[in-house]
Amino acid sequence: MTLIESRLEQSKIEKYRMNKVNRNIVNKDLITIKKELYINPRLYIQDLLKSLTVKRRPPFPAYKVDLSLAYLKSLYEHNFPQIKHGGHLAHNNNEIDSNMSRGKTYNVKECFTLKKGILLPHRSIIKNLFEVTHIQNHIPSFVEIISKRVSLSKTAIQNRIRVGKYMINSERIDDLILLYRKKGASHSKVLKEIRKIDKMIICEEKLIKIKLDS
Repeated sequence: MTLIESRLEQSKIEKYRMNKVNRNIVNKDLITIKKELYINPRLYIQDLLKSLTVKRRPPFPAYKVDLSLAYLKSLYEHNFPQIKHGGHLAHNNNEIDSNMSRGKTYNVKECFTLKKGILLPHRSIIKNLFEVTHIQNHIPSFVEIISKRVSLSKTAIQNRIRVGKYMINSERIDDLILLYRKKGASHSKVLKEIRKIDKMIICEEKLIKIKLDS
């Protein structure tokens, strides 16, 4: 192994180590968010929504807002998997109890009150999400709920969730994310970097596919 190859290998090892350290930091933050959310879902969601609209001294920093939105979206869609993009509740014998009639369309409140299989803490969180949302005969997507409650565009909410989802799922947690955590980087800067990474991944996948097909 040449000196250059040795240094490259060392650099890869160091980068892997730092990604693992950073990954652990984000994971611990997510655990803290879950604890706070389950202890007092009403207050937590109020502060979260306020943080999306208040520019001066918001209750939560942008980093925490993004992680919270991404986690809440996953929780919401876990309990209502058939409405990930909005739509009617699918009625079948596995999803409804005896209080719900097959084929009838229910409003939002009835759906999360009567639907089977929702854990009590999850039910409390979802009820607080729907607090002032009244949409008859339609189960809205998570983005639609938040957008209506804070009067922000769906695109703006989706961008926040995109950053949060990246932080939760990606193995590539670089120093920019930690800067964002410490309020040293803006949401727009982090979003821009994530878009670059996503494009790189798509290009890499295309190259792999070309090689396999050739």
